[in-house]
Amino acid sequence: MNPSPEDVRAPEELVAPDARRYVHLGELGRGGLGKVALVRDRRLGREIAIKQLVHRSQASRARFLREAQLTAQLEHPAIVPVYDVGEDAGGEPYYAMRRVTGETLAQRVGAESTPAERLALVPVVLAAAEAIAYAHERGIVHRDLKPSNILC
Repeated sequence: MNPSPEDVRAPEELVAPDARRYVHLGELGRGGLGKVALVRDRRLGREIAIKQLVHRSQASRARFLREAQLTAQLEHPAIVPVYDVGEDAGGEPYYAMRRVTGETLAQRVGAESTPAERLALVPVVLAAAEAIAYAHERGIVHRDLKPSNILC
């Protein structure tokens, strides 16, 4: 189901969850359900990522909040930890998480041309498989697993 244009929040409508606490530093990425912004957490003195919902439908909101809650339950070294869940000034949900840097597996596979270089990526694939197995053991299924969603 694709959202109608009026259900999608324009980038200028996405507001910092708490301007006193978070300083918006830029956008890190955007997907089908939300966008991820880099922010500086003034209270804790560190840069973190905040994911915000970009669709206004009730179904999208429910899916987004469920994603945040389920992700927060997973404590694994290869899964990004959720720090906080809340609502921005406009009442739209967001969740804060550790900022993760690096290239995606898709980028690395595309950049590596020899079998030996690609073979060196096996530990990344194994770490992702272990994280997914961990989630599956807890009844959680990742619905958008792909090389562009795995960071090296």
